[in-house]
Amino acid sequence: MIGESGGEYNYFRSFLGAVLALASLLFWRLDQRNAWLVKVSEGALKKLEARMANDIKEPSIRLIENADRKSAKYPFSKIESFSQIYGVAFAVSGLVGLAMAILSVRG
Repeated sequence: MIGESGGEYNYFRSFLGAVLALASLLFWRLDQRNAWLVKVSEGALKKLEARMANDIKEPSIRLIENADRKSAKYPFSKIESFSQIYGVAFAVSGLVGLAMAILSVRG
């Protein structure tokens, strides 16, 4: 029967796999840019918060500094930032896309 093996779709699957891998790479680069912009902003905010905390005598207002402290002790607590989580997601989808592209071409 026509289409039973799905062989005629191998190039299409390969194309989709390559697109998935490329999209993962591009979104990873976009995430890297956003992470850099956030770090630049955090530096300025830390200074402002420190000055404000000293002026009003309230150390709890140092939100950025307090957020930098690691508090979780769970098995997956090493993976806690957006960048780390997105990195894992981008790596998995990129690898799946590459595998899809390669296996589809091989037939």
